[in-house]
Amino acid sequence: MDATLNGSNPMFADEAADIALLSKDNMTFRMCSNVLWTTSGWFRTLLTLPQAATRTESVDQSPIHLDEPSDVVTGLFETISGIGLPKLDTLEYAEALLNAAEKYDMPGPPAIIRKLVTQPPLILQPLRVYAIAVHWGWHEEIKIATSHTLTLDLCNPDILKQVQESAKQVILTKLGVPLRLPVCKRQRVAPLARSSRYLIFWNVLAACSCGQPLYQARTTLEALATMLKLLEDLVNKIEV
Repeated sequence: MDATLNGSNPMFADEAADIALLSKDNMTFRMCSNVLWTTSGWFRTLLTLPQAATRTESVDQSPIHLDEPSDVVTGLFETISGIGLPKLDTLEYAEALLNAAEKYDMPGPPAIIRKLVTQPPLILQPLRVYAIAVHWGWHEEIKIATSHTLTLDLCNPDILKQVQESAKQVILTKLGVPLRLPVCKRQRVAPLARSSRYLIFWNVLAACSCGQPLYQARTTLEALATMLKLLEDLVNKIEV
């Protein structure tokens, strides 16, 4: 995260590298294609395209433009190159790395971040860690994050806001399962979803999405657990 903007990252400036990449804030990274090939499904596909094989320009004349800022690119490349671990000071940075790793189909960085999110200082925000763990299906980390919520003051307005935001993230993650189903299967979900058993799910989802306050924090946590169980039951009724 200490790279100098609008220049070349000194850790990734090897003249022998055969690929140049340009971050969103104009930091140049020179990488060996075999590293990207073996660690990223996205780059593996890119490097098999015909234009990649017939490129005649020099490396620096035809950089690959990335949407991520230099600190995120640095963290990814440090990890996949084996240089070191990214310094995860904040959950925002951890989430940015995870999102980029998911985009570029890099299994390595999430596997490392998974071990770090349950350590200080990140675990000091257990509700957010819980939401991240649910999104990635990290069951052990879900248990650890849940145990750290036991000391939270659920009457604190700031904590209540975190509960609401985390609930929204978790619900939308779970909701993505039926939404990704083919239309014919989603049509089979609709009658079930309209039944009275699932009204609590849709009502609280609407409350979270619209930003309406959820006044009873402990009741909200219990309702969230119920909703997720109902949604899991709903999805299990579909022959995927």
